[in-house]
This record gives sequence, structure tokens and C-alpha cells, in this order.
Amino acid sequence: MAQASGDDNPVLGIWQNPDGTVSVRTEYCGKNLCGVVVSASAKAQADARRAGVDNLVGEHLLQNFVRVDTTAWSGTAFVPDMNTHVSAHLTLIDPDHLKISGCELGGLVCKSQVWTKAK
Repeated sequence: MAQASGDDNPVLGIWQNPDGTVSVRTEYCGKNLCGVVVSASAKAQADARRAGVDNLVGEHLLQNFVRVDTTAWSGTAFVPDMNTHVSAHLTLIDPDHLKISGCELGGLVCKSQVWTKAK
């Protein structure tokens, strides 16, 4: 379900991971922000299959994100090549760059990536 058309949230759109191997469309799923894989390279798909994810395209990588301030959201990220869900945060660096950070093991193991908005 989409938000009202008047929503000009700059985090909405299609974002590519740093390697350009996965593209995710961020949108509203109900009241919360989510992100769905719209394209993936053959290597990314093979890595996901090895971890037990049959079809990477269409998978919700970002789930149940709620806004915590004007440029940040908090929710859950699905890591397909590990077939696991982690606590995650999104931070809009600027209109073309989105930092995605995720942690597991109670915050002991964390990783961040800066994704670029597709033109």
C-alpha cells in the first residue's frame, strides 16, 4: 500500500549496492518503509541460492523500517547470502547516497554499505 502521492520522502526510489550487483526499490509497505530486490546479477543470485534463497529478485531485503528522525530509519535487513535477518538502520547521507548498517550477535558484528540512487 503506497503512501499519499504528496509524500516526497527522498529515501524512496531504486538504490544500488556498492558493487552494482543488486538493486532495491524502497517503498511503503503499509505504514513502514521496505525494500524489494528489483534486479540482481547472476553472481548475487548464485550466492543467495547457495545460502538457501531460491529467488533473490522479489525478496524483501529491508523490512518494517520506521523513521527515527528526518534522515534515519530503523528496522530489519535480510542478508540473502547468509540467509539471516539483522537489526538495521538506514541513514540518508544526501539525495543520492543511502548508508545501510546492520548488526548481528547483539551488536557485536556490524557492517555498513553506502548505496547509490539509480538515475
